[in-house]
Amino acid sequence: MTNWCANLSRIIIFASIIGAVANASAEPVGGSGVSGGTNALRAPLDIVPPILQSNSKEQTQNKKLAPRRIARQSNRAVRVVSSVPHSGDSGAGEGGGIQVGQLGTLADAAIGLEAGYGKTIWAGARLAYIEPLLAQLPRTHTLYTLRLMERRLLASRATAPQGAAQVINGKASKSWFAARLHRLLALGDSQAVLDLVALTGAERNDAFVRQALVLAYLGQGQIAQACALAAPKRGDAARRTTRRFFVERAIYCRLYAADYGAAADIIAKNDKTLADANLLKAAAQAVINSTAIDIVIPASLSAWEVLVLRLSDYAPASDTRLPSFLYPTIAGDEAVPVALRLAAARQIVRRGGDYPPYIADIDLSPLEADITAQDDLALATLVRRVAVVASARLYKQLPLMIAEGLRPSRYKNRHNQDEWYDRVLALAPYLRALPAPQIYDAPEGGSPFSVPFFSAPQVLTQRAAQEIGLALLFLGEEKSAQQWLERFEVPPPLQSLLANITSGTLGFSGEEFSGEEFSGEEFSGEEFAIAADNTNTQTYHTKFNDFMNAGRVGDAVLLLISEYGEGNIKTITIAQAAPIIATLRAPALQGTQISADAYALARELLLRDYIKTSAADNGGEN
Repeated sequence: MTNWCANLSRIIIFASIIGAVANASAEPVGGSGVSGGTNALRAPLDIVPPILQSNSKEQTQNKKLAPRRIARQSNRAVRVVSSVPHSGDSGAGEGGGIQVGQLGTLADAAIGLEAGYGKTIWAGARLAYIEPLLAQLPRTHTLYTLRLMERRLLASRATAPQGAAQVINGKASKSWFAARLHRLLALGDSQAVLDLVALTGAERNDAFVRQALVLAYLGQGQIAQACALAAPKRGDAARRTTRRFFVERAIYCRLYAADYGAAADIIAKNDKTLADANLLKAAAQAVINSTAIDIVIPASLSAWEVLVLRLSDYAPASDTRLPSFLYPTIAGDEAVPVALRLAAARQIVRRGGDYPPYIADIDLSPLEADITAQDDLALATLVRRVAVVASARLYKQLPLMIAEGLRPSRYKNRHNQDEWYDRVLALAPYLRALPAPQIYDAPEGGSPFSVPFFSAPQVLTQRAAQEIGLALLFLGEEKSAQQWLERFEVPPPLQSLLANITSGTLGFSGEEFSGEEFSGEEFSGEEFAIAADNTNTQTYHTKFNDFMNAGRVGDAVLLLISEYGEGNIKTITIAQAAPIIATLRAPALQGTQISADAYALARELLLRDYIKTSAADNGGEN
């Protein structure tokens, strides 16, 4: 008995030692996982605590251990589960749900900035299809609603499309999270990138995410933060693919710090990586040697090319091909020519930002003789005057000044179809803050457009009220818009537009579409018939409907944006939009965000049709 007890004691002690060693070698929570070379412990696949499990003997017998290989490395994307079983609390960022899965794919979980289109918007979608499509989408959106829809699509808290990033021919593709970030940068929304990365910390092991974070810092003018972020480590995803980017960043940051010797050394040591970076190297040498740039500047420039060129006192000739996220940096650069700063400010507005307040401090007089800059000069002048009147709380004068600035842009700038919309977006904060409309007695024969600025009392007339109402309608402020539009007798074309919108049908479903009046003219449906006969249009609608029927709403919205996003390629007509909007507003989707945005798209199309027709009827005269 004594020998048996002694042997048992030895066994217990030996088992304790083995257990201690195993615990010491196990990967800690939040560690490097597979990259650390350690083996994960095998554990039951059922993670529900025993106290909450059924006492069924069958369940106990069927419990299985995770296979060793899967225990070491799970390729399943992270998903959000309820912190308490059956509680329904599974929203990432909403209720503190627990995220389960491989740590390296944390960024592919249902993480976003808003509920948006729901967590299942990417059901049935595949990353291999979507990731390259995002990189090919247009830089600009003719329809403001399309931009809002795409931004909501990318910011939604939704489960990621199926699939994982791959390495093809030595180049890594982007994870879903990284692809979202880079597309948001293309839209000019660097703040959304910073906010999303802050939710995940994904930049720690994904070079593409780290690259997006650097660019977002640049877009916010935070050069120190962009330079301070460490380069990707060995083992990080896409490290090789992004090597040139981070080498170019190192060159720029050394030049920015006036450490020219270090910059020259980096260029010399990375000759192979920078083999075709001729413009960047030439611009860097110009900075180092304080000489002029002796190279042809292409139309399209990368972020580092733009920034290194700025260090050499060279300003790009045009704003049209600059990276979208750099527009705030260019607009705020006092050394940049005034014309380029104003053009960049307009681009900020088009991409959903506020017109930069610092533009008010710019001396605009050099542009008075520049014919090519007159539209940008007029926009800057208008915003400046409205800002002065608003800050002085001259609420009687403010509506008149806004109306006076908006109306001519509908008639005198017909060569630039976006001028009216740009002005509305630039004045959006002031329009939304307008108090309820008041009617003032007009002097006999008086017109608000003949009253000088800052004079009192100003006169609110039908024409001015309609300009304010149309602008608010474009911004989606329907209730406020109707308060302004209904202050006077509404002309028949505008009456038709309002009836179409306030009815809720928008003329895009069933018989309403062929029977409504558009811009004062009876719409017979002939245009729709012509569009339906077009082979390309039919193919597009077939694909769109196939996506929607399969529940692949995310794919369908991306298809809509890729088809009609760029203004100089295609412009969607009311006829082409009719079946699309009817599908997105189907009964099964009523009450959802996608249905609400389809309504907004229809409203914008009707409004654009009205404005275009009213300008044509006016003959271009104010």
